[in-house]
Amino acid sequence: DIAPGQKISSRDLAKRLGMSPTPVVQALTRLEHQGLVRRENNRGYYSEPISIKQVAEVYDLRQTLETSLIPKVIENLTSENLETLRNSLGAYQQAIKDAHVNDCLLKDMDYHLTIASISQNETHLQVLRQMFDLLYLRNRGSVLFSIPSDKVDKEHVAVLENLASKNVKAVQEILSTHIADKKQLVLEGLRRMMAEKEETTF
Repeated sequence: DIAPGQKISSRDLAKRLGMSPTPVVQALTRLEHQGLVRRENNRGYYSEPISIKQVAEVYDLRQTLETSLIPKVIENLTSENLETLRNSLGAYQQAIKDAHVNDCLLKDMDYHLTIASISQNETHLQVLRQMFDLLYLRNRGSVLFSIPSDKVDKEHVAVLENLASKNVKAVQEILSTHIADKKQLVLEGLRRMMAEKEETTF
């Protein structure tokens, strides 16, 4: 809900969340270390503006990281975690039907993280979580969710089907294309949003 470059009042945020200012300041400090907010002396905290370069880099790293985990995911795949994946996909599909953008983003993230978690590579999973934080906490949902939902749904289904049949190459190709396509559309959306913002300032 906080726009890029917007000032963040820790007191107002604490009041809105119904908690004391201390944990809010602690959370803002952690977000500062992640590069999501910045603190200016005697002025307070501000959300960091969007960096197209960083968004592109995060998607490139996601593409490399997620596809590299697939052989281990398939090696560790069981009927139980396959069912967990089906439930995660079902939750995403329900979010599409409800047409709630933020929920779609969260369910999309959960689906990708659920796949990655099956690899049992905790270090890679932690890095992937941080990448989703950078993408989803810094950028507006309307920009990030710019790919037609039916296309995303078909790709998610195809990933699940090929995981179930243990087709490593097919899953990697689908995931790679899925992330690359999303990167291009998100970057186009960000450039368009920035151009519109520049126009309104004149």
